[in-house]
Amino acid sequence: MSRIKPLILAVALVLCLLLAASALAADTPSRGDLAKTGFAQIKAGQYDAAIATLTQAIKLDPGQPMNYGLRGLAHKYKREYRLAVDDYTQALALEPSFYPALVDRGECYLRLKQFDPALADLTAAIEIRPGYAASYYHRTAVYMMLKQFDLALADTDTLVGLSPTASSYALRASVHYYGLKQNAAALADLDAALGLDPNDLMAYSLRARVNSQLKNYFQAVADCTAVLAARPADLGVLVVRGNTYGLMGRYGEAIADAREAIRLSPKSLPAHFNLAQAYELTGRQDQAREEYKIAAGLLADDRLAADPAAYAPERDKVRARLAGDWDTRKEWL
Repeated sequence: MSRIKPLILAVALVLCLLLAASALAADTPSRGDLAKTGFAQIKAGQYDAAIATLTQAIKLDPGQPMNYGLRGLAHKYKREYRLAVDDYTQALALEPSFYPALVDRGECYLRLKQFDPALADLTAAIEIRPGYAASYYHRTAVYMMLKQFDLALADTDTLVGLSPTASSYALRASVHYYGLKQNAAALADLDAALGLDPNDLMAYSLRARVNSQLKNYFQAVADCTAVLAARPADLGVLVVRGNTYGLMGRYGEAIADAREAIRLSPKSLPAHFNLAQAYELTGRQDQAREEYKIAAGLLADDRLAADPAAYAPERDKVRARLAGDWDTRKEWL
């Protein structure tokens, strides 16, 4: 009996250890479960938690490219673009044909203003998977930054063919408007975008600019007002509407919009310039001169001074007014 008791205790100890190990295994998530959890956390906007979860998954399985790709995605959404690039690079070292990682790394390079590697990644992704719409979307943005507008337009044509959504049409419109100065084509694309998504505020915002350029002033004001109803503090749209009111000769409303824009952003050059013009055209030269002085100071900003072509008509008008010349460029700019 004295020998049996220690044996029973030893067996019991082994059983306890086995049960404990089994319970621990049950409580420890598998590598696949961690990846699923990390992805769910990303979808829920819990990026720090996702990074922690996916770091654990990588420790368990450092040879799985998806884990690096997902962690890179979480870093990208946190705007930690360099960390995201590192993770996507590791994923691609393990799986060179992992085209979503190429697309996302290309987007991160774009955000970092590293246009050559961005273009290389996005082009490589298109070669692997020609039908993946996101590649064309981001490559269009790279071409726009490089001022290669014809190539940007070709990519948006492909994008609209692959994915005829409101955002695709709006992107092509931006190429027509900002790059190629083709306002009628831009307007057609924006009308198509808003036909697909009547709540697309970005499309309304861009269409307001296009309509103002085409002298469709009432429609431009209506588009701006639609945006401002949802986003009252949209500085760019306030400036566009104020400028459009000025072009229409509605100087009181131009003044109101310019003042509100300055309240939101006291160093807004277009707002001060619009306010100066409105004061001038309503006979308030002293107030206009003060606003032109502020505009002159803002025009001397290093970033603007480095590009003499930027705001060239405005510079001419400001210089004339501060020199006492009220006859040069009397029209609203």
